[in-house]
Amino acid sequence: MISAKATKFYLIAGAILLFVLLFIAPKTNFTAYKSKQDAGQKKAVAFNENANLNLYLNNATKSLNTESKSRFDKLVKQNSFDELITFWLEQKRPDLAAHFEEKKALNLNTDSAALKCGNRYYYSVQFINDETEAPILFACAAKMFKKALAINPTNFDAKLMLASCYVEAGNNPMEGIALLKELEKTDSTNVKLNLTFAFFSLKSGQTDKALQRFNKVIQLDSNNIEVYLHLADAHEKLGNTEQTILALKQYAKRTKDETAKQEIEKYIEQLKK
Repeated sequence: MISAKATKFYLIAGAILLFVLLFIAPKTNFTAYKSKQDAGQKKAVAFNENANLNLYLNNATKSLNTESKSRFDKLVKQNSFDELITFWLEQKRPDLAAHFEEKKALNLNTDSAALKCGNRYYYSVQFINDETEAPILFACAAKMFKKALAINPTNFDAKLMLASCYVEAGNNPMEGIALLKELEKTDSTNVKLNLTFAFFSLKSGQTDKALQRFNKVIQLDSNNIEVYLHLADAHEKLGNTEQTILALKQYAKRTKDETAKQEIEKYIEQLKK
């Protein structure tokens, strides 16, 4: 997980821009889930290909007020998937929005639709209230990434995200790493791939390797200025104050967000003390 200081940077700078749903959803105890997982309290099992959120959907609909329940039932009868997705986002349930994104994706039957759905499931894990839902969400995400690959075996992003599911869920991390290595042979200059390697290196305590990946991303995409924040975080973990300041200065130099720039400069002054 990224440090609290880095999180402050990212929130200020708007660096975490995964989905609109991530901003309207409540933060969860995903850290607790991961800590249990890392401690070996959760056994690695194969993803359930039939995984779904029906139980969670039933429980959620029971808690809706009369007006919302009426609106939901009407949308279900109309098969208004886009509106159902919006409905659950408004209810701060991105996981259930992903559930209806899946129904939409199955109708469209395209690899891009399946990929989008898989991403919704994957990122919803960070914003659930019930940690027991996490493995189900990872399973649902993996199912949709596999569907995208069944439609288009060359979909790079689908394979990348499937690998991320294996690593993050802890079901078969080595299989995930193997997939990433396979992708690297195909395109070693892919920015998303190198960022994924960097983040996984950080989580496994291999900060030096993460630094190498972040530096490579900067070389590949000079416009990806948020990487300087990740770079600063990695250097700070290693106690490299001068390098941390340098990375932050590079970000402040490039960002157009004046508020973020001011906050970064304030933090630099704290580091100098």
